[in-house]
Amino acid sequence: MSGIKPTIQYPTIALSGSISGDIPLGGARAIGILAPALTSGQLFFQVNVDTSSANFQRVWDANGANEYSWDVAAGSAGIVLRDSVWPFDSMRIESSVFQTAVRSFAVITRF
Repeated sequence: MSGIKPTIQYPTIALSGSISGDIPLGGARAIGILAPALTSGQLFFQVNVDTSSANFQRVWDANGANEYSWDVAAGSAGIVLRDSVWPFDSMRIESSVFQTAVRSFAVITRF
C-alpha cells in the first residue's frame, strides 16, 4: 500500500444530531477514522450497499452477538476498521448521544 495515496473524506454530524451523512467506501480495503473532540458516548457504524436511507443498518461482529461500537470520551481519537465495513459501498457514523456542536470526522480509505 505504500504507493497508493489515501482518499480522505470529511463527513459531519450536525449540531444536535447523531448520524453523519453518507460516506462512499467504493470497495476500500483499509479504512481509518479520526474523530474530533466529541460529546462522550459510543460511536456505531451503519453500512449499506446503496445510499437508500431505509437500508442503512448497524454493523455487528462476525458472530452476530454484538454491535460493533467504539467508546469515546471527551477528546479526539483514531480507529482502524479492519474487516467490519469494507465489503459495503457506503457507511455512516452514528453517535449514541446528540452532539453539542458540529463534529467533522476524517475518514481515510485505501484501495
